[in-house]
Amino acid sequence: MFYNSVRGTNFTVERLSEPRFLILPENGWCVAKVTLNGEDVTAQLMSGYLTLPAVYEDKTIAVETVVAPPDTDSTHGISGTITDENGNPVPNATVDIGGNTGKTDENGNFTIPNVPDGYHPVTITDKDGNIIGYTEIEFGRGETGVTAKENGTYLLNSQKNADLKPELALSANGVVTVQKVTDITPVKNADTGLTSPRAGAAVGILLPCAFLAAALWILLSFKRKSNKQNLINNQAAQNHSRFCAAFLRV
Repeated sequence: MFYNSVRGTNFTVERLSEPRFLILPENGWCVAKVTLNGEDVTAQLMSGYLTLPAVYEDKTIAVETVVAPPDTDSTHGISGTITDENGNPVPNATVDIGGNTGKTDENGNFTIPNVPDGYHPVTITDKDGNIIGYTEIEFGRGETGVTAKENGTYLLNSQKNADLKPELALSANGVVTVQKVTDITPVKNADTGLTSPRAGAAVGILLPCAFLAAALWILLSFKRKSNKQNLINNQAAQNHSRFCAAFLRV
């Protein structure tokens, strides 16, 4: 979990502020449920971000994740572009799609080979390693195109092993929008010997999620004058679950 681009399990926020958190699952996992002081707030998660209403007391965020293994039977060569909210290219940024990375050139173009089908977090960081953009995508089968889901994530359909060109737009608040995806797989014409992009064909959509759970417990505490902190971390192996508890004491 990130707050103001800082990863942690223990955060100090201003009283009555509306803190915004990026909940970024590990590669190979996806978020199944988010609770705030025991209340289910999963529906409030948009593009991986959770914004809390004005905070006036200590709170605990619990995140449950489930395994989302990639489908290595089909992989994609990704040659995409990133622009900012004004349509300008985003240079010198690192794009991470499920642990597969590429870097943008001066025109905002990047290339990432061999990205498998399945669900992946997409993280964009600047040259200093700060997260400047995030979303989540799922590669499925079907007619080539992109579908926005209600939670702000995206389904990218294409043929098996297709080379794809996604067009990503980075907003000022760190949300990444997938505006378009094009199949750029070269196909050789038997008559002319020339190659051209192929069109997508309709196939089934894949959505795997094995039910192995992990939980991350976050305690949000108000800023106080004292700097004394006591951090307790626990890990539980039972049921493949992981727990991390963080406390702030004055």
